[in-house]
Amino acid sequence: MNTNVDPCNAALEGLVNGNTTFTSTVAGVWVPIDLTGFAVGTISRFAPTLNPYEFAYDGKDPIRCLININCQADHSTGGIDTVQLGISQNGTVNVFVQAELSSGQASQVALTTVVTANFGDTFQLVCKNLTAGTNANGFRAQSLNASLVEV
Repeated sequence: MNTNVDPCNAALEGLVNGNTTFTSTVAGVWVPIDLTGFAVGTISRFAPTLNPYEFAYDGKDPIRCLININCQADHSTGGIDTVQLGISQNGTVNVFVQAELSSGQASQVALTTVVTANFGDTFQLVCKNLTAGTNANGFRAQSLNASLVEV
C-alpha cells in the first residue's frame, strides 16, 4: 500500500479524436505513436516525461495495473498492411496486438492487459508496420482511448 499519498488509486486516461497525423514507421523497430491532439483526462500517480506521450509512475510502492486501449487506426501506404500496436514499459514491448489495416480505411484495434508498475516505470504507446517497414505514413491512430488503472 502506498503511504503518505492521495488515497485514490493510480490512474491514467487519455484520448485523441480526429487525429490526421501519421506516425512514421521504421522497419523492425517499435516507434512511439504520434497522438497529435492527445488530451489527458484522469491522472493520478503518473506524470508526463520529456518524451512525447510517455508517462512515468511516481507512486512509492509497486502496483498492478489494468490497461485498456481502443483505437481506430489506418495507414496510407497502399493496400493492406500488418501492423502491431503495443505498450512500451521502460523501453521494452512485452505486450502487443497485431491487425491487418487497409490503406485509408479505419479499423478497430484493441488491447487489454495487466502489468506491474514500479516507481519510475515509464509507459508509452508504440506501433510497428511489418508490411510497409520504413514509411512516413505507416500508421495513424485516428481516434484512441487509453486507460491505465490500479487493480
